[in-house]
Amino acid sequence: MQKFEYKTFKINQRKGFVLNTELPEIENRLNELGAEGWELINAVHSLQSGSGYEVIFFFKRKISMAS
Repeated sequence: MQKFEYKTFKINQRKGFVLNTELPEIENRLNELGAEGWELINAVHSLQSGSGYEVIFFFKRKISMAS
């Protein structure tokens, strides 16, 4: 049976945050997690009070079975 582990991380941004803007620090973090075997399975955002955004990223990777 295949087993997985999961990881999340979130970012918070205030006024001026544009979701389509290239954000190298986020891209770098996503690439680091990908190199560690994490697969991005979803990202959700919501409007926070004070015109800010919160984005939560969800990842999974296979758990290797020890022999």
